Amino acid sequence: MEAKYAESKGEGKDEGAYMWDKLSEGDKGVESDPVDLALEELDVGPSGVPVSDPLELEMLYTIARPLCGAFWRVKYTVDTVHARHVIELGETPAEDLSIGANSMHFRVGRVSVEGLETGELTNAGILAAELVDGGGAELAAVNMVVQVHRRGEELIRNIYSPLE
Repeated sequence: MEAKYAESKGEGKDEGAYMWDKLSEGDKGVESDPVDLALEELDVGPSGVPVSDPLELEMLYTIARPLCGAFWRVKYTVDTVHARHVIELGETPAEDLSIGANSMHFRVGRVSVEGLETGELTNAGILAAELVDGGGAELAAVNMVVQVHRRGEELIRNIYSPLE
């Protein structure tokens, strides 16, 4: 499933506190309005470890409207000249989200990169946490750049927060 994003960077709001991408209406073929999401805190990592090591993501964020049965889908995308590789890392449990402050926590024991060439992995990638409503519509995404480099025989990842 390929997501199309219309970038939004906090127009009319406190620029330092906002950094997110919102889906354009109709991009997914599911009728749902995008949700304004203000990312307050993000902790992702670890960085400086092999690319396949466990990954943990925690976010504190606010939303402007309630959501029923919403969940976060987390994936790692590596684009190359010839192909796009999307590694589905998992989803958080569905829950009802209220207006205002909310949080999410996601952990995966291993990032599976089998089948990808070293040259593909050493391109910049995107770790995306996509907020999905109970009807399956993607409402917003928090994107983090992942840079992978060689250290000896190991491929080491560094993940960059959009808040830094």
